[in-house]
Amino acid sequence: MRVLLDECVPAQIRFELAGHDIETVSRTDWQGKKKGMVPQNKKRLPPGERVVLKLNSRERELILEHTSRAGELTDRLHFARGPADESTAYGFTLDDLDELAGYVAAEANHTKNTKLQRALDRLYAKIAAVLDSFVDGN
Repeated sequence: MRVLLDECVPAQIRFELAGHDIETVSRTDWQGKKKGMVPQNKKRLPPGERVVLKLNSRERELILEHTSRAGELTDRLHFARGPADESTAYGFTLDDLDELAGYVAAEANHTKNTKLQRALDRLYAKIAAVLDSFVDGN
């Protein structure tokens, strides 16, 4: 079954709907649109093509230390890293980036440490901004 999650529904709920083809409004060009409006402000990306997410060393460490369930998504962060004071570019497919965003949001929602929560929220916003720039081209 194909399911489209509206922007008012937490994206993390897609993990509870295993076995279904889940899409979020933010990934379809429809975010913030009224009925009948045709979205046209995002770049269409062919399936499987990668987009760049630039992470500084702190953001990289946040992902590695607090999203242990992300598994293969974080493998590339172990191998490629730049100087501590510079950002490093990592390539992710939209699906991978959407999944990573879900893990970061889940960790932000479950931590009791407010400083960590704010850092994870900022990281989530950064990932979401990249996701909001593209839409699957299929």
